[in-house]
Amino acid sequence: MIRLPQPIFSKIEIGEFVYRLSNSGMNIFQLNMNFKLFTLSIFLSLGVSLLAQDKKIPLPSSLADLEGLWEVTKIEQPYGSPDTSSVQQWLGKKVSVSQSKITLLDEFELYGKLNFVGKECDTKNGVVRPISFQKYSKYDVANKDSLIFKSDEKLALGEFFCKTTPFAEFLYVPKQESIVIYSPAPGAANTSLSSGFFVFLKRISKTPINTHSVQTGEIMPTSFNFSDKAVDAIIDLESKRDFLYQDSNGNYIFGYGHLVAANPQLVREGFEHPQEVKDEIQKFKTKFGTGSGNGTATQQERDEAVEMYLRKDLGIIINNMKKFITVPLTQNKIDAIVIYLFWRGSYATKPGPDETTNGKMVFEFYQLVNTKNDSGVATFINTRMKKDVDGKDIKFSLGHPDRHAKTAILYTDGVYANPWLNGK
Repeated sequence: MIRLPQPIFSKIEIGEFVYRLSNSGMNIFQLNMNFKLFTLSIFLSLGVSLLAQDKKIPLPSSLADLEGLWEVTKIEQPYGSPDTSSVQQWLGKKVSVSQSKITLLDEFELYGKLNFVGKECDTKNGVVRPISFQKYSKYDVANKDSLIFKSDEKLALGEFFCKTTPFAEFLYVPKQESIVIYSPAPGAANTSLSSGFFVFLKRISKTPINTHSVQTGEIMPTSFNFSDKAVDAIIDLESKRDFLYQDSNGNYIFGYGHLVAANPQLVREGFEHPQEVKDEIQKFKTKFGTGSGNGTATQQERDEAVEMYLRKDLGIIINNMKKFITVPLTQNKIDAIVIYLFWRGSYATKPGPDETTNGKMVFEFYQLVNTKNDSGVATFINTRMKKDVDGKDIKFSLGHPDRHAKTAILYTDGVYANPWLNGK
């Protein structure tokens, strides 16, 4: 027996619906008109929504829209061999973009053209014009799917020149929010894409480095370094152990908090240190011991090693500051940041959603520094606590408020405290 499909509504339900419509004074004609108006409103709202989405990623009208500090994140070769090993040293290099200048801040020689080391190049009045993608497609017969840009991507093109010499072309890809510099191969007469490399840059700050705004006593980020006063401050602030010990998390520590080796269980369950790390741990144990007074090192050797590793760790903080701070600073501000980040931890590696909670806070701190918001920096130093793994505040220990207050005063007023902690 064939079963007919059941209607969605019964006759009684349909009759009741029509009765209610007639009771409310609504006839079928009005219902039809309302349905048409409803449909039209949906199409209009969809159109507005699509237009709004399109406006979210407009092409830049000039370099003013692209101002900021950018970092090389990827390198591709559009034609020929895909091997880019000869230029992998470009990864992580930084470029400052302002309305009229493109400045390479690190040692960075684009392939085949000028020795472009820390130099500035001019643009054509900061003009950026729309282009089609076809000219810049990474396409060849052997690899038909090898396209750098998709056909629906709108691009912008600009050029920059060093001493009126055409140097390279740059593209802006809105959907990727990236700049792509095209650098020709050696011997190329112009910037047509016969060979060479695409250098992809991602913006890490909206504040460009302005090499012409350095005030008296200010130091450019590329020349940042800590002073002996910052070293003396940390020696005064931190506890020292001139032997190898394990902290509360099972990490091997030496001196003023220098990490010799992390607890392998914090890396991964069941993980063990590779042999070279085990050898390093044993070397520390033999030379400096695991408690006061043992080990083969003399007291002078201990003191020298403790300070050497402290300066090494401060150098890591300085390298991160050079990477993410985009404005010139006085020495007292540099030292204050070093002292503060030694307490907080300078382990932020990249801005973005994947960064740790404390890492995001470090980038928030950098942004305050980059906007020259001295009072905001001081407030941050005085009030912002560390976070635990669940994102909850870790309360300040005894001495932290006094320490941070003096660090903030160093940043804003240039006063080096002596002593740094009350009662010390």
